[in-house]
Amino acid sequence: MVNKYSRAYGKPLSVHKLLHTFGTQLYKTKKDLRLVQDILGLSDPKTTTLYTHIGNDEQNNAVDDMDSYE
Repeated sequence: MVNKYSRAYGKPLSVHKLLHTFGTQLYKTKKDLRLVQDILGLSDPKTTTLYTHIGNDEQNNAVDDMDSYE
């Protein structure tokens, strides 16, 4: 149903894509992979990382923030 209606609006989506987007946005908001894992109903933490797209900027910021621990 999602595929059908999204194509009708010229924005092809799938439930799977929506799940990835939701997982990514939830992680960006809460910064808690365990919470994302629970909400998405995933049993393996490795799978959870596939549903949260963490960009290079976020990785770089995390490393840069380590300077404040000196």
